[in-house]
Amino acid sequence: MKYKNGFFQIVIKENLGTFLRVYPPQADGESISINEVLDYLDKENIAVLDLPKLSKEVAEATEIKDIFLLETCGFPVNEKVILEIPDNHMYVKARFYPPSKGGSLLRAQDILYEMKQAGVRFGLITKSIEMFLKHRQYCVSYVVAKAKLPRHGHSASIEYKFDTKKDAKPTLLEDGTVDFHKLDMINHVEEGDLLAVLHKEDMGEPGKDVMGMALPAKKVERKVLKYGNNIELSEDGTEIRSKVCGHVKLEGEKVFVSNTYEVLADVDASTGDIEYDGNVTVKGSVRTGFMIRATGDINVNGVVEGAQLFAGGQIILQRGIQGMGKGVLEAKSNIIAKFIENSQVKSGGYVTAEAIMHSEVDAQGDITVDGKRGLVTGGTISSKTMVSVKVAGSNMGTITNILVGVDPTLMEECKAIGKELPEIEEEMEQQDQLYSMIGKKIKSGETLPEERIEAFKRAGNRLKELTDRKNKLEARLEECREQIKEYSAGRVKVFGVMYPGVRITIYDAIYYVREELKYCQLQKDKADVKVSAY
Repeated sequence: MKYKNGFFQIVIKENLGTFLRVYPPQADGESISINEVLDYLDKENIAVLDLPKLSKEVAEATEIKDIFLLETCGFPVNEKVILEIPDNHMYVKARFYPPSKGGSLLRAQDILYEMKQAGVRFGLITKSIEMFLKHRQYCVSYVVAKAKLPRHGHSASIEYKFDTKKDAKPTLLEDGTVDFHKLDMINHVEEGDLLAVLHKEDMGEPGKDVMGMALPAKKVERKVLKYGNNIELSEDGTEIRSKVCGHVKLEGEKVFVSNTYEVLADVDASTGDIEYDGNVTVKGSVRTGFMIRATGDINVNGVVEGAQLFAGGQIILQRGIQGMGKGVLEAKSNIIAKFIENSQVKSGGYVTAEAIMHSEVDAQGDITVDGKRGLVTGGTISSKTMVSVKVAGSNMGTITNILVGVDPTLMEECKAIGKELPEIEEEMEQQDQLYSMIGKKIKSGETLPEERIEAFKRAGNRLKELTDRKNKLEARLEECREQIKEYSAGRVKVFGVMYPGVRITIYDAIYYVREELKYCQLQKDKADVKVSAY
């Protein structure tokens, strides 16, 4: 017979014993594996008396050779198939072994029976079986069944027809001043304008493994268009259009269209506090003690005194805020002001100003202090990404704190989770002990009062609740830690001078400025803060 891979065969010689006939590979065929030989002999219940000798002779065989195994002569050995089925059940490979003299040959129904006994129910490749029966190549892997892979679909997506990331920064003019007029931060819309298009999900098609078990397609996310007032949804639910002239913005996953509320003079006793679902523009100033709360942007042409401004979008102060220790600016997006003095400021985006004095400023994005003065002195400014200043501190040694890459909210959440997890684990241990103790009594057939049965059920339910809670907390803790690590790349840029008295904190490294620093940048380098040329 013609063959390529090396293979072996049981040979029974009357009055001499049982032998292993080795056929070495032809050309570039695969060599015989001693492990495969041993696996086969084990399945045939043929003992190996001298394993080292057998291994050596199999490895060194260069021609057809009979290797002695046993003195006893057993019954003839039939042609055999051994199936390989991986844990993921993606395929079935069959390897065949020849019979000894007098042994029977495999038929197609014999191979199919072995596959059925192994649990194979799907993906049969009859051509592979036919090929073996026609050519009978031994110690060769035939793929006799194959899974059907699922067709993965795709999640739904929403295509917004307007700029969802309006974050244009003010332009620095040649004379060193900052132009607050041409910011172009509002998405204007006309009646009938298309705002968003929903591209629906494709669920895909499931597959099936060789055992007949379903292979589900990847989960896809379904979406719907979310929108507020003044917006019209198409009949098929795939488009939204504006019903009015105004401006559009995206908050989370919800599209809003609204008009702007304008205060033509000051916000004071004549207007009272202002709360508005949209943008607010104040032509005058915002006087001490008054408040503006808007879901959109707040734009003030005059001065903000000791007032409080809360915006779901941006806060733009054409002049600035003199907080007098009472001023508050909070925006989910950016904050832009000529100056910030004696105020509490919190921004979900970046902060840009020409001067920040004796204030507490916290920004998720960059803090840029530029323009003619570009001054930061006193108080604390904190950015998750970068702080860029012209002058920091003062020649009088004013204590000024600059923090980069520090998110107090995340830090606190990590601490809270770290405190809760041991408490959950302790309770889980208690509930598990109770559940196991009662469970053993139930299994032993012991008759228990109804209250003990109820206690057993409660313990099982509580264990499940605690396990779910623990898994969620551990996942969230890992997310928090990854987010905190990302902040370690933050930096401080100084394109002027930084005076002694300034303290720099980058992630978890602290640097005290003890002598003037000019035109430099500070970044975290391992456990320290590194100062390098700007």
